[in-house]
Amino acid sequence: MVHYIAFVESGPKNYSAYFPDLPGCASAGDTLDQTVANAGEALAAHVGLMIEDGDTVPPPRSLEAIKTDPEHRRDMREVIVVAIPLAKAPRSVAAE
Repeated sequence: MVHYIAFVESGPKNYSAYFPDLPGCASAGDTLDQTVANAGEALAAHVGLMIEDGDTVPPPRSLEAIKTDPEHRRDMREVIVVAIPLAKAPRSVAAE
């Protein structure tokens, strides 16, 4: 099964999640559990739309690869890191 790393941030009244490998793919929820569940739905919908639009879906990077990316180095100190499974991964997304 293919998993994408999500960064979950805590806000004053809720949580939000985003995927470093998929700019524009984000979700939110009132609780951490709800946010993680919503992130799975957002991931599946985002990838589905990318495929529908003929866009290339990037393969998921490992947590180690994301940790060494200067763009996300700051984020690593301020977020909860969660691996979100891509339900029914399309054939165009290769597992790392």
